[in-house]
Amino acid sequence: MTKKTIKLKSKVFTYLNKDNHPLSLKARLFYYRYLFYYNREYFPKNNPNLNKLHLQQAQEHASNPYLPSKLVAQTFNIKPSDYVDKCFYAKADNHSDKVIFYIHGGSFFNHPSVKEFAFIRTLADATNSRVYLPIYPIGPLNHHQMMNDFIFKAYIQLQTYYSYDNIIIIGNECGANLALNLAYQLKQEGYPPCKEIVLQSPLTNLVLDKRMEEYEDIDPFLSMNTLNKQIQFYAYDYKLSDVRINPFYQTLDLGCKISILNVGKSILYIDGLALKEKSIKENIYIDYIEYPYLYQNFYYDNILEQEDYFKDIRNIIDRERVSLYQLKADKPTKLRKTIKASLETKGE
Repeated sequence: MTKKTIKLKSKVFTYLNKDNHPLSLKARLFYYRYLFYYNREYFPKNNPNLNKLHLQQAQEHASNPYLPSKLVAQTFNIKPSDYVDKCFYAKADNHSDKVIFYIHGGSFFNHPSVKEFAFIRTLADATNSRVYLPIYPIGPLNHHQMMNDFIFKAYIQLQTYYSYDNIIIIGNECGANLALNLAYQLKQEGYPPCKEIVLQSPLTNLVLDKRMEEYEDIDPFLSMNTLNKQIQFYAYDYKLSDVRINPFYQTLDLGCKISILNVGKSILYIDGLALKEKSIKENIYIDYIEYPYLYQNFYYDNILEQEDYFKDIRNIIDRERVSLYQLKADKPTKLRKTIKASLETKGE
């Protein structure tokens, strides 16, 4: 154990036992466990080869491109009949007409986990919605074209069943990149926009900001080394700054409302901030909600703070559709009040 690790563990121990901390003890315990026991290095620096487990997962996915991993299927007794057009489907008993198209994360390399499948069903109940989870192809055997084509076709099929005014796209982590790519393709090909896009712990800019290195020690899940290599597999023969795969270099003028849910204990915190700065430069107002003390995917865990997340999502889903013209004409005061109120409730 290095001196750096000992020093960091000492800081975390103090963090866990701090009086009047804005997070629940259970949330702090989850964070501690993830921070010290989660393997962030799929590509060890002394071994450039692919991790055997992820290569095996990718090969399994290639044979069944729209089915979950065997572990998830067995845990939830999932069968092919539980799918609608290659999307896992969950709905609340008394669901409304709202539909969520949830694009999962995993840095372009991972299937939805057991927690994510459980979360999809919880999300459906918490929002009284139908939720569709596309099981898109993953790396390293697949790259940007396969992933984006799969997402686009699944979404277009969804639009044949439901009004575009009732569809909310949620992109989690790298799913935020795929979500914005989908929105741009819809715009380019003349399809109507969705009601709302929600970007959670977003990874949109494939050219990683050097400021992310400052957050690497407190991020339980992501390392710059691994993430850079995963992005390279995703980009394949495209430059990382190519607008066809990097929506950060496109406009946010997409004809729909955009919300960012950003967490403070992640290297992706910088990406969320950069998106907010980009929206200000483009004079497009977005809802920006920050969870400064929380980690990526905290909403998958059964903690008190999960309900804060669901409240925010319900507020986003239940509000009326706002045109882009109205967004530009509106004053940013409302946005600032939203951010301030959110931070106050989180203990800032």
